[in-house]
Amino acid sequence: MCNTTSTSINKKHLKSGDLIISPKGTIAILQHFGNDSNRKLGLKIDGSSMMLGLLPLSSVAVPIVKVDNYTLNMEDWERIFEPIQNQFSNKNIDYFETYGEELKFVRTHKDNQIWTLIDGNDGKLYIEAGYHLCNRVHYFVTKNTWSNKNLVVCYE
Repeated sequence: MCNTTSTSINKKHLKSGDLIISPKGTIAILQHFGNDSNRKLGLKIDGSSMMLGLLPLSSVAVPIVKVDNYTLNMEDWERIFEPIQNQFSNKNIDYFETYGEELKFVRTHKDNQIWTLIDGNDGKLYIEAGYHLCNRVHYFVTKNTWSNKNLVVCYE
């Protein structure tokens, strides 16, 4: 699952079926629209559709990241979602404990700002979107919200 190389990508390299994520965490899938004589590549975001002609990605000043199976690497996740620092710790960390005042602080945030560090069944650690109890190690709170609960981050 964690052989991900999510990176900023040029619009010319995108094809139908690719998943992309914006710098604010919105996930879209690319699909062809129109008939055979007038096929265009468009974005499908949360059930709505926008033609690339109406939203030229080349004019967007921020990078778009191609995502493989809803999996991000740490670098892209940190840049897109911006985890906040733990003000309860005297160390420079961005995760929170699963108990006490740190857990109370985590729970004061919107659900789509909370992420859970999970101990996977394969011996690896993953960050999953949302508040989870099973196999939890730590929590993260991010400045930017997630829009898709299927997002997973390979914790490195």
